[in-house]
Amino acid sequence: MKLPKYKCAQDVFYVTARAGWRICRKNVAAFAARKPKYTEGYITERLAKIDEVDYLPDATGRYIDYDLTKLELEKCKQTILMEFGVLLSYIKDAFPTEEVDTMSRAAGDYLLADAKRGNWTKTTALLSAAVPFIEKYQMKLLSSYKTPDVKNNMPADFLAMFQDLQDTFGDLFDQIQETNETGQKQTGEKVEYNNALYADLMDMLDDAAVFFQGNKDLLDEFNYKNLKKKAQGTKQAGLKGKVLLPQTNNPMANVKITLEGTNKTTTTDALGRFDMSQLTEGTYRVIVEADGYETVFIEKVVIKTGKTTRFNIKLGALAMALAA
Repeated sequence: MKLPKYKCAQDVFYVTARAGWRICRKNVAAFAARKPKYTEGYITERLAKIDEVDYLPDATGRYIDYDLTKLELEKCKQTILMEFGVLLSYIKDAFPTEEVDTMSRAAGDYLLADAKRGNWTKTTALLSAAVPFIEKYQMKLLSSYKTPDVKNNMPADFLAMFQDLQDTFGDLFDQIQETNETGQKQTGEKVEYNNALYADLMDMLDDAAVFFQGNKDLLDEFNYKNLKKKAQGTKQAGLKGKVLLPQTNNPMANVKITLEGTNKTTTTDALGRFDMSQLTEGTYRVIVEADGYETVFIEKVVIKTGKTTRFNIKLGALAMALAA
């Protein structure tokens, strides 16, 4: 992954870059006299590009799918651990005492401690041991060693249930790796976009240093360190992003965004963008509402003073379609 060249937080960089191009706009005639490429349209394009990159998801947004999948994976893992404990109780009843430890190990008991500690790979291995074990010894597990006439020691559908857990956990494990890779890729892409914006800004500032030699006041205004220092003094806690449709990623206008527990609410614009500022630091639940769609609740959104949290939100399916 490429490293950022702008040497500051992303939100500070965007404020810095916008300030630089706005000062350029104020002096566009002087710039154009030396380089005709500096026009109102050219500067507007630079500012629009900053907005475009700024509205790409930040770390919170990039890993929303990962975090949601992680929650589902952990729920599935807890179910697996619980059911594996039940399997061990079946083994205890189905085999002679001297064979119980050997059979428990064959079922994957030796992987249980690591699985409990959150090792998903070991949980996968536990399932890979348990399912074949149940398949091989299903008839034995159905009966009780101590009371052979008992034929319902283990429910008949226990194997099918465990196989379903294996399939579900496998799918979620694949998803979490994919969403993590996606998040890392998007992080790298955003740094590259930011570096391109930085290079563009520095080219303009370098031109200003040549064009305004001898004019100390203008040279100070077109100094990157000075621009960045001013930007750092204007930081506020904020929340911004876009609301998108899940299949097409098309932006959704007029979607209501609410920060639960506050009086802060806003609606998305024609490009699906929303922006909240002057927020109080804390952890919130964000409520997303749109006519005809299920309400979306985004848990544990962290707002920090001096930072703007950014992420994209995907609306769910039509509520009427779900009801049908």
